[in-house]
Amino acid sequence: LGRDEALPLSWAQQRVWFIEQLEGQGSRYNIPLAVRLDGKLDREVLGRCLKSLFARHEALRTVFQIPAGEEEARQIILPKSAFHVEKIALVGTYAQAAKPLSAYMETWADTPFCLEQGPLFRAALIQFSAVAETHVLLLNIHHSVADGWSVAVLMRELSAFYQAYIENQQPSLEALSIQYADYAHWQQQWLQGEVLDQQLTYWKSQLADTRVLALPLDFPRTATSARPGATLQRALPPDLSAALRHFSNKNNITLYMLLLSSFAVLLFRYSRDEDICIGSPVANRGHHQIESLIGFFVNTLVMRAHLHDDLPFDRFLAQMRDVVLNAHQHQDVPFEKLVEYLAPQRDLQQSPLFQVMFTEQNVPVTADALSHLRVSSLEVPRQQAKFDLLASAMTWQGEVHLAIEYRADLFAESTIKRLLKHWQGILQRVVDAPQTAVGQLIEVRTQEQ
Repeated sequence: LGRDEALPLSWAQQRVWFIEQLEGQGSRYNIPLAVRLDGKLDREVLGRCLKSLFARHEALRTVFQIPAGEEEARQIILPKSAFHVEKIALVGTYAQAAKPLSAYMETWADTPFCLEQGPLFRAALIQFSAVAETHVLLLNIHHSVADGWSVAVLMRELSAFYQAYIENQQPSLEALSIQYADYAHWQQQWLQGEVLDQQLTYWKSQLADTRVLALPLDFPRTATSARPGATLQRALPPDLSAALRHFSNKNNITLYMLLLSSFAVLLFRYSRDEDICIGSPVANRGHHQIESLIGFFVNTLVMRAHLHDDLPFDRFLAQMRDVVLNAHQHQDVPFEKLVEYLAPQRDLQQSPLFQVMFTEQNVPVTADALSHLRVSSLEVPRQQAKFDLLASAMTWQGEVHLAIEYRADLFAESTIKRLLKHWQGILQRVVDAPQTAVGQLIEVRTQEQ
């Protein structure tokens, strides 16, 4: 696709653009990342690396504008020179600057992007006055031009650029045969006619008559676009983590299927809804040409669970295995197209088709190595939540870590702590006695702290 032609938005970009125009440009689609760098850092080389990334991936240089005389937004690609790294100086050592660092990271993560002007990729390097060999690199990318997989690509290539430039060499990165705008054009051309109809027929049947999940809230839902968020985590004991992996292997399922099913049980026991829809992301990188691209490829699938008190968990797990496999066989329909086709009743306060999400994350994304530097990932404070609940699981050094991001205007912290405790309890009982009926897996006591 020639760059002098009109560059269409992908389906995912169209949805984000629509929401941002409707609700105003906020920060809930920001993807912030922070890494600590210990060692002798060449700041000039690092800046050169980031500029090289900006030049290599058109997605990082993309903004969205409605051309004069047209009605739809188009992708506009900024010049390669439209990028700079912000330099921040904090007083004292890393430990002494902990509070101002945390405050700056929070502000950094929650500063909105302007989709029309961009750039939609930002970088800042924090230096500490009392220690020369510790830095913090902050990156922030708008979700309309990147996803979780993209972050891994970015950090991997940042490492490759730094290793090469520090040795006065050219990085041995394979040239990109296409860019994200080419994918968006292909998606619009390919996903129509019989290809689209076959997949939509499946989803129309699968998601007929869905309902809003009736989770009990601690605070009333109000008519506001603000979604203050917070996150709580819980590491499972090593023996339980090992038992979950063993159980999954023994029963020919993935750990993802087991954790998703247990989360569905948790939602059932709190809501008493026997029909529950859970959103779940899929990388959507099935073509070799896009594996190394930065861009917004991730798609959202809807996993629908039907369960009741007397249903044995092992039978429910078998049902959810089929649900997951079938969903992945029909993953090409963009969630945005699915919403348009099914036309559920819209409520700006809630996501269409599902209100909670589950994802299994990979290990924390950091650079492979930056020459002789030690690289460690830092948690970035966030103040915005995309969904009522976003549950995630990550295996790190043999332990399964559970986390729940939640809307703090709907749920109290004590409720989320209790949810995590009960989730762990469900998992323990599942591996001990998988034939246990769903209704007996947990006793929800609303007064329990």
